[in-house]
Amino acid sequence: MIALSTSLHAEVPTQEEVAKLYVATFNRAPDSAGLDYWTNDSGLKLSEIAQSFFDQPETQELYPPETSNRDFVKAVYNNLFNRDPDISGWDYWENELNIGTFSKNRFIEAVINGALDTEISLDATILGNKTNIGLSFANAGLDDVNLAKSIMKDITSDTQSVDDAIALINEFKN
Repeated sequence: MIALSTSLHAEVPTQEEVAKLYVATFNRAPDSAGLDYWTNDSGLKLSEIAQSFFDQPETQELYPPETSNRDFVKAVYNNLFNRDPDISGWDYWENELNIGTFSKNRFIEAVINGALDTEISLDATILGNKTNIGLSFANAGLDDVNLAKSIMKDITSDTQSVDDAIALINEFKN
C-alpha cells in the first residue's frame, strides 16, 4: 500500500503523484506508456504535468468548454472519492474557479493534497486504493484506456475492491 501522507506538495513527478493526477483528471488508471512518459521523459515538474493534462484530447473530451465549473468540481470529487463534494466546499471551489483564484489543474492538486493532509479518512483511503490500483495497472504493462477506466470504477475504501481489481489486472497482464 502507498503511504497516505504523501502528497502533491513536491514538484518531482513520481509515479505515485502522476497516478493521482490520472485518477483525478481522467477517472482511470494511468496507462503504462503514459505513466512512463510523464515520470521519465517529459522533463516537466508535477504542476506542469497537471497543467498539460488539460491540453490532452482525452481531457477536452471529458470536459468540453461548456462544462461548468460546478460540474467540473463534482466530477473531480467523484473521480477521487466516489462522492459529491459537501455543499460548502462545492460552493467554495466553484467560486474560486469562477473568479480565477485557482486554475483547474491547481484545484485538482489542492483537493488531492487536502485529502492526504488530513488524518486517516475515508477520502484518503479511497484515493490511496485508487492510486495503488493505478500503479498496479501501469506497472503490469497495460495500456488499454477502456480497461484502465473499468478497473477503477469499483474501487472503494474496501480492501476487497482492491483485491478484485488486482485479480483482474493479473488476468490481463502482459
